[in-house]
Amino acid sequence: MTTTKRTFTIAPAVRKRVPLLLGITGASGSGKTFSALRMATGINRVAGGRIAVIDTEADRALHYAGRFDFDHIAFRAPFGPLDYLQAIEFAVSKGATTIIVDNMSNEHNGPGGVMDQIDQFLDKRCGDDEPKRRRLQMMANIGPKRDRLKLNNRIVQLGINAIFLYRASEKIKPVPGSEPENLGWQAQTTSPLIWDLTQRFLLEPGSDGVPTFKPDKVGEKQLVKSPEQFRAWFTNGQQLDEAIGERMARWAAGDEGEKKPAAKTPGGAPAGEAKPAIASMVADIYKAADALKWARSTSVEWLGARFGPSVRTVADLTPEQVEIARELLIALTVGEAEYRKILAGHVANGRAKP
Repeated sequence: MTTTKRTFTIAPAVRKRVPLLLGITGASGSGKTFSALRMATGINRVAGGRIAVIDTEADRALHYAGRFDFDHIAFRAPFGPLDYLQAIEFAVSKGATTIIVDNMSNEHNGPGGVMDQIDQFLDKRCGDDEPKRRRLQMMANIGPKRDRLKLNNRIVQLGINAIFLYRASEKIKPVPGSEPENLGWQAQTTSPLIWDLTQRFLLEPGSDGVPTFKPDKVGEKQLVKSPEQFRAWFTNGQQLDEAIGERMARWAAGDEGEKKPAAKTPGGAPAGEAKPAIASMVADIYKAADALKWARSTSVEWLGARFGPSVRTVADLTPEQVEIARELLIALTVGEAEYRKILAGHVANGRAKP
């Protein structure tokens, strides 16, 4: 596969403005909405502009209309990823510089959300045929997850400050031959957006807006994220408030933070969390190849045929090609006809080879 010769520049790293994307996960009554409005008020002391609340909760945010200055957007079902995208872009078009999405869990399990769309696909294609539903499960995920990827990418590209609220539920993991393991409070979502957020707060039931930073349960430890540059700002028992929002906004504006190079992994890539969207698609590619019972040689041959002889492993694919490979292989697990139909579309667009 040939690539266009590109020109790059290099310069000393300098702190500059970055979008501030925050997540608050909590059970009902833990103070999510109130805490988000306090922080957003502090953020806008730095960012200026307007605060907009995208309210999926039957106008519940209006309970705080006399306490905070914000614009309100009533957001009703359906709650698909592209519906959320329209609501967010509408808020931006009306001058919002800080957006609160209350809540983001409906994108996952609300009416018209990702899980609902998957069920609708399977109901239409399979009815009550359980074996067929299992065979088409991966295919059913393609459309909703593609829309979700568009939503998540657009959120990052908009460059806005945003606070995403997630409902929490306790998760129990069955352990064969032993007592079930309580993983703790978890966000009701499967979207990888939550892993890309700058900071993730967990509000336990009755916490009144006081986050837990050092939980003892495994699942909660994975959920909470507090980067090194923020850790010294928080003390035990401290509520999320305007001062915290303002301080984080000043950091995001480039007024704070040390100038130091990012750590490197042994392979030379920047250290840190992998991009979950890509990692999830790669995992689906391997899962589909296993379902097809492909040997490594078969995988290498297929990749070369579809994307060019220089592509021998998944690591050689561009992000766009990863998405295409995932879609094609999932289609192939369903059947040759489905595969040929989808392949023809990508060939027509010049995104894959026949």
